[in-house]
Amino acid sequence: ILDEVAKQSSKRERRAEEAERETDKLKKAQYMESRIGEEFEGIISGVTAYGFYVELPNTVEGMVPVNMLNGDYYSFDEASYALIGQASGREFRLGAPIKVIVNRVDLQMKTIEFILPDENH
Repeated sequence: ILDEVAKQSSKRERRAEEAERETDKLKKAQYMESRIGEEFEGIISGVTAYGFYVELPNTVEGMVPVNMLNGDYYSFDEASYALIGQASGREFRLGAPIKVIVNRVDLQMKTIEFILPDENH
């Protein structure tokens, strides 16, 4: 019976941790909803082929989608974790500091979208 109790306990603990993460994401999204249009400084915390993630000092994380980067075609360099503009050579690299503006918040998906201040939207 002890083995079954341990499995059940672990299962419940994982479920509780997931609920806590989802609640944190929702609260951060709600907090940032009132800050749409505001500029923040952050650090690029993740880079993918479809955009890059920026983490703010207050632990809020959001994404700058690649389709919001105007004026160039960006390709993902998996080896260096960077998005690189083919014409401009502009790079968005993991760990780089960056300024962003809160563009959109989706409370249902618990996501935050950033844009760059120098992009014309």
